[in-house]
Amino acid sequence: MQTLEQIASILNEDPNEIEREGIKAYLKQRLRDIDVEIYKIVKKYGIKDIFDMDEKLKEGKFEEENVREDYQRLDHLEFERDKIKEALEKF
Repeated sequence: MQTLEQIASILNEDPNEIEREGIKAYLKQRLRDIDVEIYKIVKKYGIKDIFDMDEKLKEGKFEEENVREDYQRLDHLEFERDKIKEALEKF
């Protein structure tokens, strides 16, 4: 396996820039994957986000026992999405 420095030398690129762009690409891909998972959950329940789901739970439109797992998953995914967006803003 080649090291970052070896690859940078072959490509005549700055290793720091390759590393930076690699991290950025990883974060963007992770964000896309999370958005797909969020989309699946919100489409399943016809909601916009975790707050909308929470409101529908309070209104009795959903039974907590029936949506608990997806609620927790959506909450986690939205939290993770926000952290990745925050990280990308620093680039």
